[in-house]
Amino acid sequence: MNWLTLVMFPLLAGLLLGCGESTNPMGYMVPDAKTENADDWLSEARYAYDRGEFGRAKNLALRSYEVNQQDEATLLLLSKIQLSIAKLDPIQLAKKLAEQSDSESAGLNLDDEVDCSGETGAVKVMCLIAGLIGITTQDIETLSNEVETSSGTITVPKSATPARASGISVIEALNEGVSYICKYVDPAAKIIAENADDTTVDPRHSLENCPQAEDDSGEYSIGFHYVWGFLHFTEAVAFYMVINDFLVPLQNDISSISTTDAASFTTSLETISVAIDAIMPVDTVAASDSMLNAVYNNLDTTNQAFALIPGMPPEVTAQIDKAITDLKAKVGSIEDSGIDKESAALKNQLTDKITKALQNKIKSGDTLNELGQAINSDTALKTSFCSSYDRVTTNALEGLCD
Repeated sequence: MNWLTLVMFPLLAGLLLGCGESTNPMGYMVPDAKTENADDWLSEARYAYDRGEFGRAKNLALRSYEVNQQDEATLLLLSKIQLSIAKLDPIQLAKKLAEQSDSESAGLNLDDEVDCSGETGAVKVMCLIAGLIGITTQDIETLSNEVETSSGTITVPKSATPARASGISVIEALNEGVSYICKYVDPAAKIIAENADDTTVDPRHSLENCPQAEDDSGEYSIGFHYVWGFLHFTEAVAFYMVINDFLVPLQNDISSISTTDAASFTTSLETISVAIDAIMPVDTVAASDSMLNAVYNNLDTTNQAFALIPGMPPEVTAQIDKAITDLKAKVGSIEDSGIDKESAALKNQLTDKITKALQNKIKSGDTLNELGQAINSDTALKTSFCSSYDRVTTNALEGLCD
């Protein structure tokens, strides 16, 4: 892997700040701070950004923005500043994704500090990036709320829209970055309604909230789509971290369920499955603004944005492209009606460990064990078990829930 090419690509192609003499990081001139000219504010903002003074850079860029709210260079810089305020660097993220491509081909474990063993597809891609995202235990508590279920009151992730307004610095910074450049992004890289019944969309991308710019020069298109992709990818990982935090204890609960009595086993499983369904709803209404659906939409947006960038290094895009391609293939194979299939496909990956732990409880290899046979021979228990299983995954369970 040629890291020099990877690091220089965004700079040489104008991915981040656009082309021109004022974008040379080694050639910034510090303007007179008293000057009210928008170009001078922008130049000083770039200088501050280059020095890692992101708060000051934002304040200066906002002064330029106040003078000319249509200036594309200012909007692009503001969106990139938001990534940095979230303590993320698109070059670092790109490098991490490229490392995934290299490690995948070499069969290596990318990061010894992150346990992503057993994860596959989109979940593995996000898991290996999670260490870069500053979501804390306190943040996860803030991004949660209580809901009533058939098993009682439980705590679940907030829906995506209220989560973005919960005061979590990382999430707010990303969401603000999206707002700065949305109107200059190609509609092909937006998740918008295809028909009146299509509700599982990203409301931030709608024409009502994000009217397409009529004065788009096209000069900063590469930069806009590069940052747009990483803003959405980072939010996908952040929301994944929240969801996964709820799933880990449930996986442990599945592993600890007693198998000595079929009736008590199915009762315990029902409680767990109801929690999983509340954490990751796939019903078309409940899924429309769910955090789960937002993860899928963000990944899809990232993939589409990168596809619009000429010469984007394949090492950066390969893992996300493969993850989305695999998810869409799964979407096409789901026959269940009344559910959001995109959410269901991602949910299947997120619950893969839970599903396998559950199968190991009732099967020995490909054959139902004593517990599985007891459930299968009792119509009521089988109905209860399969209803619970369907809340966990849409994948069939051969021999019991086909």
